[in-house]
Amino acid sequence: MKNVEHFVRWDQRVRPKKWSAKIGGIKRCEHKLDGFRVTVVRDGRKNVWAVGRKSHGEDLWPKMMECLERRDITAIANMPDGTVLDGELYIPGDYASEVAVRMANGGVGVRFQPFAVPFAAKVDLRDVSFERRDAILGHLDFLPPEHESDWPESEGELSALASALDIEGFMLKQGHYRGWYKVKRWQSADCIVVGTEPGQGKHEGRLGALKIAVFKGLNMVDCGKVGIGGDSLWRDMDEDEVLGKVVEVKHEGLQNRGALRFPRFLRWRDDKPAWECTYDQLLD
Repeated sequence: MKNVEHFVRWDQRVRPKKWSAKIGGIKRCEHKLDGFRVTVVRDGRKNVWAVGRKSHGEDLWPKMMECLERRDITAIANMPDGTVLDGELYIPGDYASEVAVRMANGGVGVRFQPFAVPFAAKVDLRDVSFERRDAILGHLDFLPPEHESDWPESEGELSALASALDIEGFMLKQGHYRGWYKVKRWQSADCIVVGTEPGQGKHEGRLGALKIAVFKGLNMVDCGKVGIGGDSLWRDMDEDEVLGKVVEVKHEGLQNRGALRFPRFLRWRDDKPAWECTYDQLLD
């Protein structure tokens, strides 16, 4: 049990890196869910506990029991002692931000999808094949992650495929618990600059972020802020130069209340009037 208890430290988990076409040896292309990563442990005292990347060691299991679907709670509670599942909390058809809301405020409909079984019944399984992992997940009453039997070899084609499948992206894996690489889909949107934030640190004295929004009818919907991308095109401009301008941003989907996931500056759209920056484009 010492290894299993040690595993609760977040630095023992595989940390996905960004994929590039020059990385070889990929054996699985699994669907990446838009969710909240957690590790669930059944320890030798027959207790269940869970930790997340941003929970700072807090046991998330009591909160999970309030929002997880009953079948997932039952499957986890029935795991043999010395079992560790690494997986994703998600809500089918919704965003990761909503998982955090339900974890904090209560609510139902959250699912748990394991994508790895580092330990089962005190046996170290980090080097087993994907086929063995899938069989173990089935024995624990979980489905294995969805995956592609054949996949494109370029990031652009993978992103396009993720968009077509309406998923967040893919995890390309060299092994069950090693060599994980992520590819996320991205979209673009035209937004209006409605404010700025001053730069800090190396950007002191320059613009630090552009606050962006779109029209929804006659009202404005806040889309968040852009603080990265195309720095040479906007960092050294004055606030009065950028207010009201239309900017095209690259992003990874829509969060709650209209905010964009990880927006990046692409270019100025001087050819496009502000009134064409509508909320409808975010739903395409």
